[in-house]
Amino acid sequence: MMISKSAATEIITDYCLLLEKQTEGFTRDQLLETVQFLYRNTKNEKKDGWDETPEIELGEDMKTLFLRLPDKRLEKITTENFKVCVDYVELIESKRNEKAC
Repeated sequence: MMISKSAATEIITDYCLLLEKQTEGFTRDQLLETVQFLYRNTKNEKKDGWDETPEIELGEDMKTLFLRLPDKRLEKITTENFKVCVDYVELIESKRNEKAC
């Protein structure tokens, strides 16, 4: 089922708000860029060919976000494991910028 762009934007915004409470030390831009990347990956739009990227998933309590790892395990998002995701997305962006130059 395809979801509308406005619905996807709302989900991403909600995820960012949840992550502001669940993690510490990230700018809103970092949260937004990383959540957009993980959400796109979750919706099987792996445009970058990064098949080992975790997916983002909302917990049953509707308040907690998890990473679904490539081996299908769920791991609650913490400041530490989200930092790895942020660094990964920043690395991909820097590689894209190198190719564009």
